[in-house]
Amino acid sequence: MGDPLLEAHRQAPLWYATSGPSPISIRDQILRGAVIVHRLLEAKEIGHNRPLVVVGAGAGGASTAIESAKLGVPTTLVESASHPFQRQQAARSRDLHPTQYDWPATHFFVGTLTFNGRQPLPLTYLPGRADILASGWRRQLNLARRRFAPNLTVLRRTTIARAAVINRVLGGTSPSVVVGLNPGSGGRPGMILHAGALVEAYGIGSENCVVEVNRSPKYEGQPFWGPDSFSALVPGTHKVVISGSGDGAIQDLIRIVTGGMAPIAILKQLDESEDTSIPADMRLELLSAEDEAHRGRSWAHDDDPTLRRQHQEPYFERLEDIHRSVVSRLLATKPAVIAALDHIVSNRVEVDVVYREPFITAYYGLNRFLAILISEFLEKHVSDPSARQRILHPGCQIDDIDPTIKGSHNCLMPVPGMAPGTTVLRASGVYNAYGLLVSHDCFGERHTVVFGPATLPQTHPYVVSPPPTGDYNVVIVRHGIRTRLHPALKRTNHLLPYGQS
Repeated sequence: MGDPLLEAHRQAPLWYATSGPSPISIRDQILRGAVIVHRLLEAKEIGHNRPLVVVGAGAGGASTAIESAKLGVPTTLVESASHPFQRQQAARSRDLHPTQYDWPATHFFVGTLTFNGRQPLPLTYLPGRADILASGWRRQLNLARRRFAPNLTVLRRTTIARAAVINRVLGGTSPSVVVGLNPGSGGRPGMILHAGALVEAYGIGSENCVVEVNRSPKYEGQPFWGPDSFSALVPGTHKVVISGSGDGAIQDLIRIVTGGMAPIAILKQLDESEDTSIPADMRLELLSAEDEAHRGRSWAHDDDPTLRRQHQEPYFERLEDIHRSVVSRLLATKPAVIAALDHIVSNRVEVDVVYREPFITAYYGLNRFLAILISEFLEKHVSDPSARQRILHPGCQIDDIDPTIKGSHNCLMPVPGMAPGTTVLRASGVYNAYGLLVSHDCFGERHTVVFGPATLPQTHPYVVSPPPTGDYNVVIVRHGIRTRLHPALKRTNHLLPYGQS
């Protein structure tokens, strides 16, 4: 058997994909990019006379290219956009933190990363706003181009036209990869690259932000990485509905209900006092549960959605049980936590979260814990009983959605022949050159939202009745990724190291 990491990422001989597997956080993509270079070197697929071609100049692809060039491998980084890191450059309201989602592991507050516990990662990654970090990454990439010249070449506005593995001697070894490029900045018409390996790091696919009614698109919301106006939400004026329970949906819930607090800031506020800190035995219980679930779900079926659900759902259900139990005990034994939460969500915007499953499906335990903690507090412990509210609605879905004033704006109008989420110009909003929705006519406009039960056994103890039909002026849709971009991958669920000593 060959190298297990290379086997897990291989699309074809000498051809790898690093941005499709889970987990897909920025931290994990950077770490994956650094690790695969060292494994390719060990396998002698790349070297000083066997170049590397990397497709996609996001955080993962740029990390791969920088690490490769640093180790003396001639490396070409190919990017279709005019500049690298454009996805993060557009996210002016997203904060990134490399270690907060490792909670309840003890190093969650560190905020720095190393490779194998010793070496720095190719891109410096400290806590900060996504667009500011992207600007810093651009400077680091430009510095690497000068420092490791001529081993690092960046071709912008360039795409791959074709790639093939041939039995051509390259560096005394065969076969090799021949990559044909479409011309762009720095690329020549019909340019051909000969390489020892090809790494695709061009993203995870388009995000599904669409509500469908009778299998037809009815509404499209803003994607996670697009700029948003959540900071403009006003309690008593705006009412928000979020569809989905993955990490993107739960992160948005936490941001909105706390007025923009980062998850790690909530934890640090609770840890300021012994009266509000989460006891060590409870953290250990959660850490053990999350570790067990990650290990079990990593072996779920990749190709069959029905089997995938069957393999994953028992772990999600057990996680829900344990997190709910810990939250209930925490609030029952530490009344100061209730007072702290009352302050944290004192100026909250009203939110409802609906999701089809009977449990939260977030990958990261911190999102799951804070969502359940805030939800139970708002439902059972707010000092004014009339202000108590259920915000999590498992086993529910949006059945229909319409603007309250017909014809006032377009919720969805795709270009004929194009699938929603794939065009760069639509009547539903304005998109930038990278395909991200940067403004949306629907934000702040009232919509009548109709809810219904999902097709689940309604006897499940966590399934609740759908919210009543109501008016919402912000609708957020987080339904995961549309399509799998790398169908040849044998396995997409990975257990990566923390990247921390």
